[in-house]
Amino acid sequence: MIAYPSGQKLSKQIAAWRERGESVGFVPTMGALHKGHATLCSMAKAQADRVVVSIFVNPTQFHDSQDLEKYPRTIDQDLATLSALGVDAVYLPEVREIYPADYKQPVYALGPLEKVMEGVHRPGHFQGVAAVLDRFFQLLPVNMAFFGEKDFQQLEAVHRLVAMKGHEISVVGCPTIREECGLAMSSRNMRLSAAGRETACSIYKGFIEIKKATAEVFEPDHLEQTKKNWEALGMEVEYLELAHATTFESARQGDSLALRNSWRLFAAAHVEGVRLIDNLALKS
Repeated sequence: MIAYPSGQKLSKQIAAWRERGESVGFVPTMGALHKGHATLCSMAKAQADRVVVSIFVNPTQFHDSQDLEKYPRTIDQDLATLSALGVDAVYLPEVREIYPADYKQPVYALGPLEKVMEGVHRPGHFQGVAAVLDRFFQLLPVNMAFFGEKDFQQLEAVHRLVAMKGHEISVVGCPTIREECGLAMSSRNMRLSAAGRETACSIYKGFIEIKKATAEVFEPDHLEQTKKNWEALGMEVEYLELAHATTFESARQGDSLALRNSWRLFAAAHVEGVRLIDNLALKS
């Protein structure tokens, strides 16, 4: 495994692989790797001949500067993990390479994604995600890019970016990897105490309870009761929504849920000051 601080040098290596007829899978990360990232790498290895992973804490996707400052950074551990996974190359760019002095961030037409849930609570977040991925896809001529479904809105933003900019790359969504209690794996989980982690496990448990209680017609009472249960545990709940998996419009009282595969539960909550997000298909 070779670490590349230079996108130009890595691009030449990727081009050489592709000239030999080898496909290249790409897993963009912000580091602090966990089993979810390992699964993405494994899926990439199963579908591509070569795997490239980036580690870059992208400043443009953080609305809260303190959140950026507190984001865990474990580079030595991450490199050891990737080496053990058999990754071929790691991209470790500096901010100035991704965003040079003359860089002007475009405005990406991401539609309703920026007006609901994560788009409302993290203004500019999806613009920042689109900006960094647009730069990665310009710099690195990879065939496929792999993303976890835990960030479901973000996954849709990537699809829209690729279509909008005409990047010749396949976007592969991978199922959320969960801890034994159901908590979605996240780099942020390492900031939780043991008690905080136990509280955070209630997010998934709440999802399961809502799924069991939800009939073919939407009633918001189940969501409201789950919010109250979470708040009683000390969570600060930003949102809990049942929304359409394609349009991201929230369900309204009386809406038909007969096509259960079309709906997902989405939530964001703070536990011990750590912001956690999750989502789950109404039928899975």
